[in-house]
This record gives sequence, structure tokens and C-alpha cells, in this order.
Amino acid sequence: MADQPFNAPAIKTKHVHPTRTSGKRPLHRVTLLVAHETATPFGSREGVVNFFASPARRGSAGSAHQVIDHDKRNRMAGDRVICNGASDGGTDCNERGIHYELCSPSNKTDKWWMRTKKRRRALKRLAWAMAEDVVAHDIPTRWLSPRALRKGKRRGITNHRNITKAFVPGGHTDCLPVRRWVLRRVRRFARRIRS
Repeated sequence: MADQPFNAPAIKTKHVHPTRTSGKRPLHRVTLLVAHETATPFGSREGVVNFFASPARRGSAGSAHQVIDHDKRNRMAGDRVICNGASDGGTDCNERGIHYELCSPSNKTDKWWMRTKKRRRALKRLAWAMAEDVVAHDIPTRWLSPRALRKGKRRGITNHRNITKAFVPGGHTDCLPVRRWVLRRVRRFARRIRS
């Protein structure tokens, strides 16, 4: 089967299992977009979807709203669902966040990401998903550093690594690869969606 265009709608398939979430929220609470990397082989989207759809075992209750790779993206939860995407030390990052899992080995260099069309397509698919939510929830496309998060800023885009650095030292280090490249596309795609 051919890859979907990067801006194809998310496939609504299996839902994240309720034991991997923390309830529901009103949509006005959604103000933060959080990128993650799965630390799985590139193109392992179906396995990640199945993992999030299965009941959580003790200590493994993570989840995400969307799972994305180079050929498709799956919507695992609606925006009202609070996914347990990032341990946030008791702050409100999960309650305010929409979480995106990019299926890839973690901590690859920007050069690795830009090397092939397939990898760039995965990043474009992530940027398109984020742009849809930027428009739907009126979220600014500014980058939130660990310092900004510690100061209470919750309107913008960040990654799991920054939440960890801000609130849970020694935790996850998955980041948003090629951050500036992706953010430029989020802004461009958001303008296209609005027009």
C-alpha cells in the first residue's frame, strides 16, 4: 500500500486503553503540544498503536493522542482525553498537553533525520498534525524551553525532554528532532489550514 500524503487525516483506529489515561478535560485546557520519540525501530507505528491500546501494566501507563511515522498517523485519543504522555512531577503538562509519538529510534542527529525522504516525510506528517491542533486550539507556535515551563508557561510547543529537564531530572530524554525545521513547517501548515 502506498504511503498517505503527509497531510492525510489521522486514521481513527484502536483507542488508547483507559488505564493509560487520567480522565477527561474541557477543550479550553488544551494549550500545549508535546513531541515524543518512541525509541523503537523506524516504521514501527502498528506495534506502538497496539501497545497503547492494551491495558497498562504497573509502571507502564504511558499514552499519546497520535502515533506518527513516515506512512501514516493514528489518532489514539480525542483531545478531551488526558493522556499520560510525560511524567511531569505533578505539574499540569499532561492535563494541558496533546502528545504525539514519532515512531523512531530516539536521539538521532538532525543529519540522520534529513538524510532520506522517508524520514523527512515523518517529520512533515508530525508538523501537519501539530498545525491542525495549533489552529483547532489557538496555540501559539512558540518553543517552550525547560526554563519557560518552570516559569509556568503552558501555551506553545515543547518535547518530553524539556518537561523532564524542567520537572523530573533523570527522566526521559526523547526530543523533537530537527526542531527549527519542524516548527517552520508547523507555522507554514497552520497558515495553509487557516486560509
